[in-house]
Amino acid sequence: MTHMTRRTFASVLAVAAGGLSLPSLAGASSTEKYLVVGAGPQGLKAALQAQRTKPQREVTLVDPSFYMSQASHSPLAPKGLDPQEVADFVRQGGRLVEATVEGIDPSLGRAYLKQGQHIAFDQVETYLGMTFVEEPADGILHGWSDNVQADQLWQQVKNMKAGGVVAIQTPTTAYRYEKGAFERANIIASYLETHNPSAKVFIFDDCHDKALAALNSPMIEWVQEIPVGVTADVLNVIPAHKVVELG
Repeated sequence: MTHMTRRTFASVLAVAAGGLSLPSLAGASSTEKYLVVGAGPQGLKAALQAQRTKPQREVTLVDPSFYMSQASHSPLAPKGLDPQEVADFVRQGGRLVEATVEGIDPSLGRAYLKQGQHIAFDQVETYLGMTFVEEPADGILHGWSDNVQADQLWQQVKNMKAGGVVAIQTPTTAYRYEKGAFERANIIASYLETHNPSAKVFIFDDCHDKALAALNSPMIEWVQEIPVGVTADVLNVIPAHKVVELG
């Protein structure tokens, strides 16, 4: 996932008015103000939905930095914002604010920014996302937060020997999204069923409900501990996550 600089981001929105700016805070307005904190794909989706359901709303999307989807050779790559959707949001009057929200006071209808200002709102939604509890150890291939690792992981899957084993270790805490590791297993198994049908995919998990997994392939086996004698040809360890905190 690549960080969009102001220059690059502005080029995406060259045909749209506005851009990265702080909404005017002076004076009262009768226009309904809808604030979305967190500009991941889900945050953008919520902002677009708020805009479409009531076009007269003033919808603001705020995030410390905006990320766009980048080309990747891996279907496991993390998804950034769709540049076309962002441009559409701004064309339709949406506001983008690149800032850090340090606190939210629903009673006053204010989101306080690290820069010392605030954004007024009538309604607010937060999509703060997830981050690693600790940075992964060197050499651990998680393929979870950037395209480089996702590409490396996918290349290992493609180059794995016939009848090889992919082992996925789930985190001991919440995922970036609830079914993330299991969806990854399904994607890998779907590829292997065609290109390496004698392969096996193990999910090592001892703290989540198997019913959430929705595993689609008999190639995938859910286990709570590593079976004796099993050696992984591709090891994917997804680190523990935590919710990003305001500020």
